[in-house]
Amino acid sequence: MSVGVVRIPFVPTSLRAPRSRAPTEVTPRVRDWVVVWLDAVAVSVERRRDPSLSRRPVVVVRPGATAAADPAAGAVVAVSDEARSRGVRVGSSLARAAALCPAAAFVPADEPAYEAAAAELFAAIATYAPAVERTGRDEGVLDVTGWATALGVGPGEPYPTWLDAAAALRDDLGRRTGLAVTVGVAGSRTVARVAAQVARPRGVIEVPRGAEAAFLSGFPVDVLPGVPPRAAAVLAGLGAGTVGDVAALPVDVLVAHLGADGPLVAAKARGEDDEPARASGPPRTLARVATLPHPLDDRSQLAEVAAGLARRASGAVRALGLAARAVVVEVHDAVGRSHVARRRLDAPRDDEAAFVRAAGDAVHALPPARASVRLAVVLHGLVASPRRTPGLFDDLA
Repeated sequence: MSVGVVRIPFVPTSLRAPRSRAPTEVTPRVRDWVVVWLDAVAVSVERRRDPSLSRRPVVVVRPGATAAADPAAGAVVAVSDEARSRGVRVGSSLARAAALCPAAAFVPADEPAYEAAAAELFAAIATYAPAVERTGRDEGVLDVTGWATALGVGPGEPYPTWLDAAAALRDDLGRRTGLAVTVGVAGSRTVARVAAQVARPRGVIEVPRGAEAAFLSGFPVDVLPGVPPRAAAVLAGLGAGTVGDVAALPVDVLVAHLGADGPLVAAKARGEDDEPARASGPPRTLARVATLPHPLDDRSQLAEVAAGLARRASGAVRALGLAARAVVVEVHDAVGRSHVARRRLDAPRDDEAAFVRAAGDAVHALPPARASVRLAVVLHGLVASPRRTPGLFDDLA
């Protein structure tokens, strides 16, 4: 799939469940999920390290691998989309990869760098949502149920829909980390995870509420996360090769053949799950970002932009029942250089005036730089506000 933003059109938009404009109580099977998938982490890191690789197919190989020393399969550990389109696969031998894609750049794997980059990405993701579960090195599940207004989503908010917010999240994570990500959005954890797989690379897909089963129906059974491998083989023996085939089977048939896994598989095939993210709690930081319509080097104008972002951030932290210990301003120029200034607050604060004042001071403390094309205000050291409603996050666990 090419880079893009897609709403899967299985049901009319008018049939979508209305979004709350304030934190709400969570009811079963009514949750909002955003899944972020880090696209080909090894390739993303190598391209970030050497931007010239963005114009070439990339094949990442085991350190020390050579065509002579590795005649059998196993040298290739990651490939870019361009190399994959030419037939190179993970596990291929170096000789075969070179024959299939001679124009590729072959680079040795650097696992510590890939782990560090993934950790960097998920630290950035944690600034966007109250509950984030990291399900692997490449995937994070954000439970944003009830937090539309706090996260700036809804009519009259910066992002009218979750689809708009997801596209902005993808773009901002790319700018902040230099890594390529894909985002899936749905009212079902399972469906959001599948959507993120389908949207790769660098796409965004939202599956509207009510369209979950139709979206999943044509995929093979093994696309469903959390379905035991043996279950797919049993289902194939029943003639159920797709998720839609499984959804059409009576639950008692699935129980008869899969035992205790039967109800789980049946629910996943319908796109139904209401389990919250297993990792929950308040974020440690919260960011609001602006891409400037034209480069700015006037500090007063930059301070005005920062003040607007600080006001947005203050509303978000108050809605989350949090207070911040420090305000950080980041500016980025057109060639990718960044500068940061930090202002520590006298005590944890959640009031707009304190954030606006600190953001302005930070802008004027920035070192001389090229004209800025992007500005971020980040609230650091988030803790529970003295005015926070008890049990706010517990209600969303």
